[in-house]
Amino acid sequence: MDRWSPPGSIIIVNRVDKDLVTGKSYVFSIRGETTYKRWQPEPPRLEPYSTNPAHQAIFLKRKNDLDVIGRVWRTVLDL
Repeated sequence: MDRWSPPGSIIIVNRVDKDLVTGKSYVFSIRGETTYKRWQPEPPRLEPYSTNPAHQAIFLKRKNDLDVIGRVWRTVLDL
């Protein structure tokens, strides 16, 4: 997600906003691990928005395989 939130930035997450909207960014928990990705419903996947080609989409068998922590609302980066 370094295109929106470069290394060293702080993300602000709205923990109340858990309704998934296509193309919006969220913090998710998958089997106890946390990730920051964009939601895409067809097929269900979490997509990175990164300059690093090693970062790949996470495809889900079921939407129930993940917990939504909240929607990323803002990125803050001190220069």
